[in-house]
Amino acid sequence: MHIIPAIPLAPVMLESNPLERQLLAQLGARLKSARQARGISAVELARRVGVSRTTLQAVEGGKPSPAMATYLAVMSALGLVADVALLATGESDTVE
Repeated sequence: MHIIPAIPLAPVMLESNPLERQLLAQLGARLKSARQARGISAVELARRVGVSRTTLQAVEGGKPSPAMATYLAVMSALGLVADVALLATGESDTVE
C-alpha cells in the first residue's frame, strides 16, 4: 500500500495560469469519475477524507482554493496514484 504523507501545503493559487487551471479541472473531473465508478457518494468520500462536502465539491470542480494536500488526500482515499504527467493522458494506476 502506498502511503502519501500528510504535508501541510499552502492553498493552490493558480488563478493567473490557464494551463494550471486546466490541469486542476482535469484532475478534479478524474477524481469525481473515479469516485462515481467506485460507487462512493460525495458525502461518504468527504467523511473518509475528513473534509466538508463543499470542499470535496471544490476539489472535484478543479477549484484552486483547496490545498494541494486536500487533492492528495482525496486521491489517497480513492486508492489512486498519479502525477501531473499522467493527467493529460487520462492514465492512472490503482494502489494494490
